[in-house]
Amino acid sequence: MAIARPASPVEAASLVEGVRGFASLRDLEVLRALVVARKMTAAAMQLGISQPAVSRTIAMLEERSGRTLFRREGGRLTPTADALALFAETTPIFDALARLDRFSWTSLSHEPLRVVAPATLAHHYLQWLIAGYLAVHGEETVTLEITTSPDVFAAIADRKADIGISDSFVAHPALLREPFRGSSAVCALPEGHRLAAQARVSAGDLDGENFISFARRLAIRATLDRTFAEAGARPKVRCETATVVSALELVRAGLGLSVFNPFPVALRPTDGVVFRPFDPQVLYETAFIFPADGPVSPAARRLADFARAQPIDDTYSTAIP
Repeated sequence: MAIARPASPVEAASLVEGVRGFASLRDLEVLRALVVARKMTAAAMQLGISQPAVSRTIAMLEERSGRTLFRREGGRLTPTADALALFAETTPIFDALARLDRFSWTSLSHEPLRVVAPATLAHHYLQWLIAGYLAVHGEETVTLEITTSPDVFAAIADRKADIGISDSFVAHPALLREPFRGSSAVCALPEGHRLAAQARVSAGDLDGENFISFARRLAIRATLDRTFAEAGARPKVRCETATVVSALELVRAGLGLSVFNPFPVALRPTDGVVFRPFDPQVLYETAFIFPADGPVSPAARRLADFARAQPIDDTYSTAIP
């Protein structure tokens, strides 16, 4: 009995090119069944079709390709090198189709969704967002890492997290930034402060005022220092802090005034503190951060889409489409 040799790479490429455009997936399924079964009746039973249908399909493939795909030897059909080449070339296609048959929209990875964010966004926004998300996606789990904005960017760039959130900006080829909330800086004042009577508070109004500023390593500190310098104002910095939450609490304690992004701290009660729009405008965009190299995690995309779909009742920020 002659043994069919596998086709060479050149022969295989030529064969696939020859059948492209006339062989349907069903035709190739018939060929593959016959390669495995070696008998028309067995292949027909496997596919749930008639034996003549298998015979007609193979005859059609041979006619259109101009190749002999099977030889009858001792009551069995032996695939030729051309048939084996087609079988090998189409295996990845049918493996993918088999995976699709097993695919379920509700079957989720056992790996947790890794979220990374700075403290203010984590405590005042992400906690209720994640709780709502997991109530809808009951089979998923989330790991929330709370760190600084620079570390958020590093974690995403190194793929140590699937999705980050920050109102800071950094241009980096490994990062994809997707803004979803826009806001403008406010001046936070203790209730009863004389400037609270104004509709807006300017940088010049803060000259000589006790002020809570931010750590010098943060971009917002440089922005505020430049803004006050341009206005000729010199607030008295009484305390420096690293988070908006702590600045808010220091204002509430009566230590002084502060200027910061109101999203998301304004989403919670701010008893004892009033906000006034700050001039000149300092604009913020709070954004989701994804890795730029490679596909975004499906769970990360679901979380971002879920966030956009949630209504937010906030006087101080607006949705970015």
